[in-house]
Amino acid sequence: MRLIVQYLGPIQVKLDKKEEEINVDQGLSLFSLLRYLSESYGDWFGNEVLENNEKHLREGVLVTVNGIASGQIGGLEAKLKEGDIVTILPFFAGGG
Repeated sequence: MRLIVQYLGPIQVKLDKKEEEINVDQGLSLFSLLRYLSESYGDWFGNEVLENNEKHLREGVLVTVNGIASGQIGGLEAKLKEGDIVTILPFFAGGG
């Protein structure tokens, strides 16, 4: 199935891309998608998003599916479907 993954904040800067379209197995969980991306981009990605690369989002990271926070749709166990848009936003400080 086809998904769009959007990257914001430091992840967007490190990957040098705002979004990408990926093809994954039907019924993939959000956690499995994040592990897939970690395997694709290296441990730094998993460390940026997951707490100790485990089944918990790192504090200060927001992941949405079609604009809805992952915690409202089953957390990392939420099943993804064709055409979903997953957005990954690690919070960051800044301003002036």
